[in-house]
Amino acid sequence: MIAAKLLCEFVTNPFGNAGKARELLSEIEGRELSDAELERGQFSFQVALYFVALLAIEANIVDASVRRTFLGQMHERIRAFYAASTVLIRELMVSPSDSVGGGAAPMTATALVSFDLVGWRRLFEYRDAIKGANPGDGFYILAQRVLLHSGCRHDPVVVATIAELLLANYNIASQIVSSGLAAIESRQLESEDSTPPLVLGPGMPDLTDRQPVKAYAAGQYLLQLFEDVVPIGCKSRLRFKYVLALCDKHDRLPVCFVTLENSSAIANVLCVFERNGSHSNYGLLQGQNLAQEFMGKGVVLLGDRFELDEIEGLRKAPPAAPVANAAHAHCAA
Repeated sequence: MIAAKLLCEFVTNPFGNAGKARELLSEIEGRELSDAELERGQFSFQVALYFVALLAIEANIVDASVRRTFLGQMHERIRAFYAASTVLIRELMVSPSDSVGGGAAPMTATALVSFDLVGWRRLFEYRDAIKGANPGDGFYILAQRVLLHSGCRHDPVVVATIAELLLANYNIASQIVSSGLAAIESRQLESEDSTPPLVLGPGMPDLTDRQPVKAYAAGQYLLQLFEDVVPIGCKSRLRFKYVLALCDKHDRLPVCFVTLENSSAIANVLCVFERNGSHSNYGLLQGQNLAQEFMGKGVVLLGDRFELDEIEGLRKAPPAAPVANAAHAHCAA
């Protein structure tokens, strides 16, 4: 289940990059952090987001066998992520409950050892902490625990802010899980030879007469990348920094869009316009190289839906004609 891969990336990269991690954690602490404190804080939030993702999986996957498969894939990917990490996590308490005093000594270990010895135990601790709590209180309790493990103080305003952040991440994780399941179910219902074109409408990318900046062959499909695209109708302040259009190779009609959206309120939101015209939100991209991150995650999202043939290194295909964006109206002057 490729959605597990995307969810793992979401969990292991809670801040986007090291600079943003240091900025946010320093703001929480009210001072500049040492490298050891930064590593400990990042690790603590990764474990917390893993727990949030587990809650999202449990809430959105009813079938027990599918849920077990998803959980197993998530755990394997998380451990693989830590196994590949060269970071040593320093000053991490072996017993989380002793991190505010007591006899536990801090440890220094690889990321994988830290996860197996400490992170896994925290997941059970979080489960026990929120057991029986009202839905609105559970994330506040979880925020208190995360700040405790990060070594941060417990200012009520800070706790409330982190609780809101965890709740927002839970909603995003739920959308990733739900969209992945919907994509699999939709794919199972369709015949291999029939891929209906995308249902187009206002607010979706207007690719009329637009030339792609890059195009790639993908079996029976064509992947086309566009930049700086306006929405159909042009009445919205929304703009698409990037649009990755999956098109039928023969008639060039789009069957799905992955977009990076900007508006007056928020920037760099990764989204998908599904085949039925619905709109899914996969959270913010905050990496150093937005184009590369967008393409990487865009291919994962499309592969989850269409069983794309392997795209060898995103090898560039022959120059492509403009997308036959049927039913897309030009903007009025």
